[in-house]
Amino acid sequence: MNSVPLKLDRLVSGLKNPDINIQYSSVINLQRMGQSASPIVPKLIVYLKDQYPNIRRSAAILLRSVGPSSSAAVPALAALVQDRDKSVRMCAISTLGMMGTSQLPAVPALVAAFKDKDSDVRASAIYALKYDPPIAKCALPALIHALSDRNSRVRVNAVYVIGHMGVNSASAIPALQVRLKDQNPNVRGRAVSAILNVGYAIQDDIKNKDVISLRKDLKILYSVPRSLRESRPKEIYADQVWDQAIVSINRNISEIQNKLCTLSVN
Repeated sequence: MNSVPLKLDRLVSGLKNPDINIQYSSVINLQRMGQSASPIVPKLIVYLKDQYPNIRRSAAILLRSVGPSSSAAVPALAALVQDRDKSVRMCAISTLGMMGTSQLPAVPALVAAFKDKDSDVRASAIYALKYDPPIAKCALPALIHALSDRNSRVRVNAVYVIGHMGVNSASAIPALQVRLKDQNPNVRGRAVSAILNVGYAIQDDIKNKDVISLRKDLKILYSVPRSLRESRPKEIYADQVWDQAIVSINRNISEIQNKLCTLSVN
């Protein structure tokens, strides 16, 4: 017995109709149904493996609107990250990015896509990790490597994701310092914001750290103020952001040094 309601069954079958207008109408109507379309997830997973790219693409798009029940499709979506069709790869990556912690099994596939021949795919794969910093932590070495990508949008996205990982990305600060002198102004701006964000996270976590961890943070942060001063742009509005970062990092260094003194006395 078919467990999928008749209306849903007809709509999902419309995805494979030869008439492109019926295909489009089916996608739109299923998207509008949201989570109430969850009974079609098993069929959409099958469609992710269809021989035609438009069917694979439509299935990936629809899984975004279904909600938590679409987590069963993660392995199939991860496989599509290497699809021969760029639009299918992009849709699969975008859908995985909306899945939060459910996307964890797909992280290796997303990291592999950081090396895709197409810069749009590389940038999208990186951006897909922005929704869940703990998951992004698993990809930190690859994200640091992506900071040197030849495409500026890829570098911008890598800086953005790293900057929102909190204390998990403290080890990336030296690589972010290099981006302060990037040829692209968007990368430079994102880099200083990322350093500022990571600095705030380190500051909030100082009270919870032992001597070894504090010394490690101090070593990472010590050269940052100088890098910020040397890379500070001439524009007045930008100076304010750089100055804020310099003040914040200097405060972090001072607080870490004070905490180390306290711990050594005790």
